[in-house]
Amino acid sequence: MRFKGGLMNRALLLAALLTLPAAVGSAAQKPDDVAPQPLRSQYAPPQPERLYASAQPDVREKPCPELTRDFFPRWEKGRLLPPAKYDLKQFDAHDLDLLALALGAAHRYADINTAVSDGYVLDSKYSAGMGIHMYHPVLVLSAAVEADKPQFLTYARSRQTSAYMLIQVGYIHRRRAEEGRYELFHSPSAHGHFHDDGGCVQVKDGAVVDVDGCGPGDTHVGPIWMMHAAVNFYNEEGLFADYFSCVDALSRSGKLRTFFGRPAPAAPAPRGSAATP
Repeated sequence: MRFKGGLMNRALLLAALLTLPAAVGSAAQKPDDVAPQPLRSQYAPPQPERLYASAQPDVREKPCPELTRDFFPRWEKGRLLPPAKYDLKQFDAHDLDLLALALGAAHRYADINTAVSDGYVLDSKYSAGMGIHMYHPVLVLSAAVEADKPQFLTYARSRQTSAYMLIQVGYIHRRRAEEGRYELFHSPSAHGHFHDDGGCVQVKDGAVVDVDGCGPGDTHVGPIWMMHAAVNFYNEEGLFADYFSCVDALSRSGKLRTFFGRPAPAAPAPRGSAATP
């Protein structure tokens, strides 16, 4: 998987940089549930045949277990904590503080439309075992890596309702594999992975456009280190695993949940049709 840009002009890039939340993880009160939402913007979702076609045959679709409350974040003693199914004893105080910030970002971007308004752009394809990626070009090009400002987000998209459920937040740092992993978190499991060629940000007629290769004048984004973090929905492969064990099944089944694990509201029946139970 490589980083790609999206349709957003330079003015929007600058605006996104200036309007990024300073500390989205520092909620002063218990945050509200956030239900999965359909995309409401000029960005068209990937086509179904591309969305659900397995781009990586070696990633086998796994069925999702019954999604109980301990699969989702919780609010405890004034702070957000990762799902109870994780063994939090593996993380030191430094990592728990950063995970709280990452969860703040996850809560903010549980509504994909907030991600769009903050400058994230939708990738053009679905990645088997990962979902749909959204990238923030300004953050990807930045040298800074901050827990509450993820460079990318991944979502599952329900076939039934077209609603998007946030699966992971993720981080990118422009560095070579021989430099070793970027140590945002202390945990040895937060090793991430490297791409020799992260793709390019290509500007054409004042807009950042999707590209498959790099041409003259493009801004090269690579080599890169990147890491996924499933802070907001338990991943049996591990909190920092690249692949999410049941994201493909979840996308197909449409059994999405709110940020705090409640069943997502039923989709409204189309106008002129009888509501179904």
